[in-house]
Amino acid sequence: MIKLKLTLLSIFLLHGLMAQTFTIVKSIPCGDSIKISGLGYPSWNSPKIIHRPMLGHAILIGDKSFENTMKYTAPPCLIGSDTIIVLCAKATQITCDTGIYIFDISCTSSTPDFTTHEVKCNDSIYVNNLSAFQQPQIIMSPEHGLAKIILEPTDGAGVLYIPNKDYQGLDYVKVSAGGKAPKLYVFNIYCNLNVNTNVVPNFEYLLYPNPTSEYLALNFPHQSLFTRCINIHGINIALAHHQNDDQWIFDIKNLNPGMYYLEMNHQGKRFIFKWMKQ
Repeated sequence: MIKLKLTLLSIFLLHGLMAQTFTIVKSIPCGDSIKISGLGYPSWNSPKIIHRPMLGHAILIGDKSFENTMKYTAPPCLIGSDTIIVLCAKATQITCDTGIYIFDISCTSSTPDFTTHEVKCNDSIYVNNLSAFQQPQIIMSPEHGLAKIILEPTDGAGVLYIPNKDYQGLDYVKVSAGGKAPKLYVFNIYCNLNVNTNVVPNFEYLLYPNPTSEYLALNFPHQSLFTRCINIHGINIALAHHQNDDQWIFDIKNLNPGMYYLEMNHQGKRFIFKWMKQ
C-alpha cells in the first residue's frame, strides 16, 4: 500500500499552445537571497508569479514598466525546499513558457518548530499558538517591524507582529516557550496578496490515489493535447495512463517518493497539479 500526501494546485493558465514548461533547481543557504533576471518579454509577455513559496519570500522587481527580475529570500534557521511557478518566465512576442523554480535551502542549524504567515504590508497579524503557562518571551526581534507577546485573559498567548510602513519582504521572530524548543515565526510581507488574477482554482478537477492498486486518478473530463509528469529536478517521467470516461488513470507504482507535477493541456489551457508520493 502506498501513502500519498496530495496538495492540489489546479492552475488555469490562459496562454497559447506554443507555451512550454521548464524547471530550474538552485541551492541557497538559509537567510540568503538570490535574483533571477531576464524574465518575460518587454511590452508583450510580462512575467507573473502564479505560485508563491511556502517558506521564503518571492517578488518581481525591476523597472516600473517591466519587472523582469525575481528576488527570492530564503528563511533563516530552516532546512527545506521552496517552489515558485512563474508564468512567462521565458517569453517572446508569441511564446510564454512557464518556469518552475525550486530552491533547496541548506542550513548549519535548523529550528524544528516554526510557522510561516503571509502579511499584507501596512497591516498586522496576531498568531495565538502559545500558552501563558509557558511564559513566552521574544528572544530574537524582527528586523523590519515590531513584535509583542500578548497574554490573553484566559491561559492563551500569542505573537502580534506589525511590519514597518510599506515594507515588502521577509521578517521573523523567535520566541522561547518555557524550556521547549524555541518557536520561529516567519512572516512574508506582500503589498499585493493576490498572486495573479488569471489563475482560477478548478475544484471540479480532483486528484486522488487508489492505495490498493497504486494508481492515481484525476477527474478531468476532457481530452488532453499532452500529458506529462515532472519531478522536482525537472525530469520528465513517462507514466502509463488511460482515460476512463471522465477520469484519467495514471500508473505510479514505480515512482520514487517525492514531489511531482502533473501537467495537462486542453484547448490551449494548461492545468498543473502538484502532488507528493510518500
